[in-house]
Amino acid sequence: MQQQQQQQPPSGVSDELSGADPLPSPSPQPQPSQPQPSPSSLPPPPAPAAGSLQAYAQGLFGSQYSCAASIIAVESGWDVYATNPQSGAYGIPQALPGSKMASAGADWQTDGDTQLRWMQGYVDATYGGACNAWAHEEADGWY
Repeated sequence: MQQQQQQQPPSGVSDELSGADPLPSPSPQPQPSQPQPSPSSLPPPPAPAAGSLQAYAQGLFGSQYSCAASIIAVESGWDVYATNPQSGAYGIPQALPGSKMASAGADWQTDGDTQLRWMQGYVDATYGGACNAWAHEEADGWY
């Protein structure tokens, strides 16, 4: 013969059933708010390795390299073949359509240097420089 077991309510649920005074729950302690750094307050990117795409970009963008590098980090992570599945934007600068980069070279689909040359021309013509383009990226989520 099986005995029925009486289920006990969780502690503090019903004082009438348990006959005990509930234990007070510890009040949550407020956590100090930690300001999250904005991308503009982050330290500059590390010095690029000689012969890298980053070194080439540093030569192209000069004093605005950190802004260009910030855009690239957000948009493509320096991936020459990055493709946005929603829009079809392509490459390091996420050009839309990617074929626009053919104006910088026939190898636009595979060559990071070509993509960076196109990007520099684009941000200079459209925003007056990479730092203005980065400000737009921060404000609107795109450049």
